[in-house]
Amino acid sequence: MSFLSPFSVEGAEAWWRRTFSEARRAAVFLVARDGGDIVGTVQLHPAWAPNQPHRADVAKLLVDPKARGGGLGARLMERIEEEARREGFTLLTLDAKGGTAAERLYRRSGWKAVGAIPGFAFDPDGKTPHDAVIFYKALATGKKRSDGMRKKTRAKKSKKPKTIDQYLADVPPEKRKALQKLRATIHAGFPRAEETISYGVPAFRLDGSVIAWFAAAANHCSFFPGGVLEPFAKELAGYETSKGTIRFQPEKPLPAALVRKLVKARIARAASKKSRK
Repeated sequence: MSFLSPFSVEGAEAWWRRTFSEARRAAVFLVARDGGDIVGTVQLHPAWAPNQPHRADVAKLLVDPKARGGGLGARLMERIEEEARREGFTLLTLDAKGGTAAERLYRRSGWKAVGAIPGFAFDPDGKTPHDAVIFYKALATGKKRSDGMRKKTRAKKSKKPKTIDQYLADVPPEKRKALQKLRATIHAGFPRAEETISYGVPAFRLDGSVIAWFAAAANHCSFFPGGVLEPFAKELAGYETSKGTIRFQPEKPLPAALVRKLVKARIARAASKKSRK
């Protein structure tokens, strides 16, 4: 992550202030919150070169260790790609330390690795070198908006939904119908679960723990039951999955029985974690 240990709070604050002040106008910073706590972030920076107006770099995908295992990293990547499309970018690039969870996440999410640079950077100890894997992802061609359109889009997005109904109101009809069905399935199977918004997307909370999230992306719908997918690999064979995330098309929704199994597994996992504390 470019930082060396020890990394003080003052040093982190100075780095963030410098990053914000030096960012180009079209840069995007996404932050995920759980209550009042920041638990994840990712950045998009337009290429500086005049002959690369179509390209941007994705940088600093960070997820708090306490929030890992629930698919937050995948959701942040989906959202930053959506922002890139809105800005009209058609090519994204990034790099990741080789052999890490981040590298595996990018590969699962459809990013193409083009090679590795040996000894690219040092670990936080400042002594141990590591390789960097270089990735790219081509996005659907889109027309770049004018500055006025960009400002209008961002102003609209700043109105964050406070309820699931508000979230679904801005979702296209076919995706809204699929997510409403998913919502009803969770209500029917887990009537004590309470609706909430977590990390900016619809979620259900039971006994203090979030048991599932769902969302609409540009090209699919997503269901996030967390890191419980492995035992259900056969039943999920027809869907695109990554750690904690299932992507599906509105015309091919997840079977209700499978949704109930996944949520039950998530509840059991949450209960197990609580019992170990």
